[in-house]
Amino acid sequence: MEFFRYLILIVILLFSSSFADAQQNYNPFQYGGIPNQSGSNVLTPDNIIHRNNQIFMGGSSAIMQPYQYQNGISAQDIIAKQYENAMQMMNMPNLPTQNQDVFQMDQIVQQKRWQEIQHILSEINTETSWSYGRITGKYKVQTDDYVSKQKMFEDVFQKLNSMLSGKEKLSIENAYYYVENTVDNNYFSSHESYKTLIKKSVDFIKVWMKQNGRNLSDKEQVHTAIQKFMSENLSATMITGTAETGFKTHTVTHSPFFYDYNDYQAQKDARNSFVTKCWATGSGQCSSMPVIYLSLAQGLGVKAYLSLAPYHTFIKYPDNTGKIQNYEPTSNWIISDAWYQQNMFISSKAKASGIFLDTLNTKQVIADCMVNLAVQYMRTLHNTEDSFVLQCLYRASDFFPKKNHIQTYFALSEYLANKLMKILKKHNADKSRIAHIPEALAVFREMVANEDYIKMLGYQEMPAGMYDEMMNEQAMKGEIQILKGIEGKQKRNLFTEIK
Repeated sequence: MEFFRYLILIVILLFSSSFADAQQNYNPFQYGGIPNQSGSNVLTPDNIIHRNNQIFMGGSSAIMQPYQYQNGISAQDIIAKQYENAMQMMNMPNLPTQNQDVFQMDQIVQQKRWQEIQHILSEINTETSWSYGRITGKYKVQTDDYVSKQKMFEDVFQKLNSMLSGKEKLSIENAYYYVENTVDNNYFSSHESYKTLIKKSVDFIKVWMKQNGRNLSDKEQVHTAIQKFMSENLSATMITGTAETGFKTHTVTHSPFFYDYNDYQAQKDARNSFVTKCWATGSGQCSSMPVIYLSLAQGLGVKAYLSLAPYHTFIKYPDNTGKIQNYEPTSNWIISDAWYQQNMFISSKAKASGIFLDTLNTKQVIADCMVNLAVQYMRTLHNTEDSFVLQCLYRASDFFPKKNHIQTYFALSEYLANKLMKILKKHNADKSRIAHIPEALAVFREMVANEDYIKMLGYQEMPAGMYDEMMNEQAMKGEIQILKGIEGKQKRNLFTEIK
């Protein structure tokens, strides 16, 4: 009888109010007694963590349909362009093509051919396990190492909060450095060396523009220069010295960034999705290359925004007429909102709610870093007992008055999923026993309510059965990169000086 009482309780709790009421009253950070109506019978911590592994710290996924856009550009064309650019940036010859969407491998893998069926991202985690997301560190609670690492996270929160509170200058480049530095073995020996490289890049663009007749006061020309800096070989004549010591000139060439297909999900090394890694090696993915663009734009004084798509980020910026343009740093293409909607499973509701294809301003990008900090905290220290994660999510949500920052709600679900797992472990129980453990049931209800809110915002999962197709695409490109000896993990100076 007790079992049936709990079963009836679950039914009443999950269906006691309308979905519209849940939407109106939902506060994701006010726990306990949240009415909800879940349409899913497969909501488990496994599924939530599996999805979040695709989203945070270097996971992406994308399109797969051969949609032909109005101007004749298809998804395959975008993919082919991205791959062509990557090969050129790595100084490799293009692979021959067939029917625009099939690549013939070179003699090493000559018999292997595959069809280009997805857009730039295609970065999805196929591992599903009921565990703590993508683990980036192992620290035993209350050891000296644990306490030291915990303090590092708390210090980073204070630094980000100082920016958001106006006590310190807003700096996208610093925000990402602070968060990524919580992971061991940063690519940069110091924060100063990181900032020096970014300043050198900004100064180089300014000199290149002047020497090539570009107007630094023309915002659109500045954006074009940033795009060229990231995608082409550029050279400029630099002058050093003083009137007293004498002036010297030398030519400096900057090599382009390229897309790193090797461990693009950052499963082997969390740093592979980091902005610091992209600056240090010249290679990155959609999680890092757009931030390179943002840092350069901020340094050059032009407006640029981060924009989200499913498991993907890209750039939006205003041209000289005020019209917003979309730019893909990974492929060096301008792409319309309509293309993203029609190719990336973005519903009209998702666009209207602002979870995708909207513009994130500088404060919102830094707030997004705070969400990443919370996720990194969970995955490094495995701690859902203290208030740090919720503190980060609370504060980040302040800068999204429409309550539509999808990353915050993804992170909250991961927090609740991990918390639920710890409760079940404490009771030596599995998922089938949730209804019998009041504290587990309460957390489960919160998790369901949050997932319902995510769906209400217009988020929709990829169609089932497409993961293998997506993975085969990127896995093959990673294999090609390895076979050709293209190294995207070692530090590499993109500047070459000829004196």
